[in-house]
Amino acid sequence: MNKRVKSPRTLHHNLARRKAQRRRIEEIDPVVSGEPIVTDAPPPEESSRHRWGIGMIGGTVITVTAMVAAVVWYRVQASPTSPAPVSSESSEQIQPVIPTPSWQRDLDGVSVSSEASAHAPLVAIVVDNMIDARPQSGIDRALWVFEFPAEATITRWLAIFSLDQVGVTEIGPVRSLRPYMAEVARSLSAVVVHSGGSPDALKLVGRFAKDYPSINEFANAPLFWRDRSRPAPHNLYTTVLRLMTHPLVAPAQRTLKPLPWANTRESAVDDAQKTLTIHYSEPYTARWQYRPDEEVFYRVDEKGAVIKLRDGNPITAKSIVVQSTDISVLDAIGRRSMRLTGSGDAMVFEQGHVELGQWQRQKPSDRTTLVLSDGQPLPLGPGRVWWTIVPKGTEVDFE
Repeated sequence: MNKRVKSPRTLHHNLARRKAQRRRIEEIDPVVSGEPIVTDAPPPEESSRHRWGIGMIGGTVITVTAMVAAVVWYRVQASPTSPAPVSSESSEQIQPVIPTPSWQRDLDGVSVSSEASAHAPLVAIVVDNMIDARPQSGIDRALWVFEFPAEATITRWLAIFSLDQVGVTEIGPVRSLRPYMAEVARSLSAVVVHSGGSPDALKLVGRFAKDYPSINEFANAPLFWRDRSRPAPHNLYTTVLRLMTHPLVAPAQRTLKPLPWANTRESAVDDAQKTLTIHYSEPYTARWQYRPDEEVFYRVDEKGAVIKLRDGNPITAKSIVVQSTDISVLDAIGRRSMRLTGSGDAMVFEQGHVELGQWQRQKPSDRTTLVLSDGQPLPLGPGRVWWTIVPKGTEVDFE
């Protein structure tokens, strides 16, 4: 029996029609008889050879009627009254849920969504804590804060921010630098930001600029502004976004070695509301109230009222470290010298509990670490740490 061979023109017309039909069906349902519809058809030449091969072996061409019937059959089989049989070929493949990658930030152990955020460069901004400078700005957004005795009875803060924190719109008031603040900034590979400084501090960052990179308002006025509604010198502010325009604020040359982190201290959690008092000279005694429902410390005044920042937000900390060291008075103004290398006593207040240990720092470029009495690491919980440096013998109450 002779086989009827269609002309190339007819075959081309049929192929185009079938492709159009296939696209229409695919719009109705992406699966026909359990097989995925392929939208990327082979080139015309290859398709023609394929169709000719089918004709030569006696295969039948799929017609429009057959394709529509297949769709109808699939709909009937998949309807609620006639469930389609489940097979390994036609059942949907359940895709595993892939967790969002996360990294722990080098400074504070908080989980972040990218590796770049985990290792983002830091700036350490000197913030005024004189009574005339209150309320301050931006401290509630700092990743870490260090508190030092600065001069006379006054304490001063060093607030650490990541270059990721471009949304912090006001930080300050910015004040002058001390050598030990530059040392802390160096230990974190951070650029220290300040407005002037003591003679020793300016000499340090001037002679050893590579080790102690700094941004001084005196030479970088456009990166700062003054709020004329507040008295000078307690009215100078900056932002991370402005500081990012300075060439020094770039990826750090040194990698910040992460501390050991502990998410919880199950045996240490305390449900009692307590007050932590670090007895600097009045009126700069640091008082904190622990709230067990939030597992957070709130900075409070002598009457127990929560201290608010300029925007109304409270000052809080997840953990509070008290580092005891040798501190001496340098001059009649009351400027201090303090030892930040070697070792000494330390206390960690966290989750309503206090842990006794030691701080250690072998050389100026090292990050200060905390250890227990047996030499094992004393981990901190992820979150904002308020690191308080006090003279030896300073009274600390927690009750």
